[in-house]
Amino acid sequence: MSSYSKKAILLGLGLFEFTRERAEALVDELVKKGEIAANERADYLNELVSAAAEKEKQLVDQVKAAVRDLIDDIGIVRKDDLTEIKERLARIEARLSDNGDQRTT
Repeated sequence: MSSYSKKAILLGLGLFEFTRERAEALVDELVKKGEIAANERADYLNELVSAAAEKEKQLVDQVKAAVRDLIDDIGIVRKDDLTEIKERLARIEARLSDNGDQRTT
């Protein structure tokens, strides 16, 4: 198969959900057209599925980063921030309680 066709397929992988069944159908069609040899089917299928999984991971990471940036820009408190504040408040309350116990003795 030409490198152009391969690049086009790999590029498309990141743009839609690419299930193993769809990959098998695509590879079978390429075998029928003679663009890849039948004995290369399994290797090519694994390559497509692996590439799709990697593209999906990259896309998810990019979306997560964009959402984090948006949350920071808007000023929404994240769960981690709230947990940190709760922990700090608990430490302050404990110190105040200790100081109050020392004053009453």
